[in-house]
Amino acid sequence: MALPDEATAQRVSQQLGAEGFATDTHPMKEGTGPGVSLHARKSMRLSIEEIGALSKRFTALAQQLGGHYDGWIVRRGN
Repeated sequence: MALPDEATAQRVSQQLGAEGFATDTHPMKEGTGPGVSLHARKSMRLSIEEIGALSKRFTALAQQLGGHYDGWIVRRGN
């Protein structure tokens, strides 16, 4: 998700970390706007219902904090 600043990204990172997500943050790439990109990872079974619920939650969270949520990337496990 894209968030307005590092302090906001760190608050979200701590919250998601408490829920078992590993996170990392990076400054937004030049030309994509100000702010910080936060990536969250968690190994889990693919469940359409759970992915949908998390997507709605992350969208609302990002919007409340002045940012936006841009979706999921699925990686195949070993």
